[in-house]
Amino acid sequence: MTKKSDAWMPLYVGDYMADTSHLTCEQHGAYLLILMALWKRAGAGLPDVDENMAAAARLPVSRWKAIRPILLDGVLLRTDGQTVTQKRLDAEIGKAQGITEARAAAGAKGGATAQANRKQTGEANDEQTGKANGKQTSTPSPSPSPREENPPTPRGGSDGGVHDFPPGFDALWSLYPRKVAKTAAAKAFARLRPDEALQARIAAAVRAQSESPEWRKDRGAFVPHLATWLNGRRWEDDTSASSGPDIFAGAV
Repeated sequence: MTKKSDAWMPLYVGDYMADTSHLTCEQHGAYLLILMALWKRAGAGLPDVDENMAAAARLPVSRWKAIRPILLDGVLLRTDGQTVTQKRLDAEIGKAQGITEARAAAGAKGGATAQANRKQTGEANDEQTGKANGKQTSTPSPSPSPREENPPTPRGGSDGGVHDFPPGFDALWSLYPRKVAKTAAAKAFARLRPDEALQARIAAAVRAQSESPEWRKDRGAFVPHLATWLNGRRWEDDTSASSGPDIFAGAV
């Protein structure tokens, strides 16, 4: 996750209590600890291995196996057989990443503007000093000053250099319906190093899921950020299993 965006995790108490009223005290504790572990992993999910899940829940393996069917019911937590994720949490992680990156970009732009202003002020002061020195003597200088020989090079825009995204990413970005946190998405795509076959599979999954009720609901409010989607290997999701209403959508 982008620096410091994992320092806090939102908890919607009303939604949480409504969706977990059937849990025991032990199950509540295990579920909350797993949510926190998922949050720290920034959308990458947890390995669906009983020993790993028991460690995340701070439980003996035998106790985890006993409560596993209750928590991994496909609603509170879900698994594709390899990775455990939580749908609402993925969406919140995407929001946090977007906010952090937007603030970082605003700070960088402000710093560039301040630097440009300081440079302009310095050049104006130098020009005024040069004019004052010229009035004090009538004898011309035998040689041009270094500033005259080497005029300042014009600077580019304040937004820095052009990003170099990995091959194939721009096509996926243009296809994906939620265009936020592009840098994080490009990093996730680069980590995958997808060949042409996998890129085609990912693109086909995006097209299919873009037509699903889950992604079309509330004008795409529940479409995860592309970085989260890639980190969770969501192109492997069985979209046919998500056609019904999710009554536990607010489990965080």
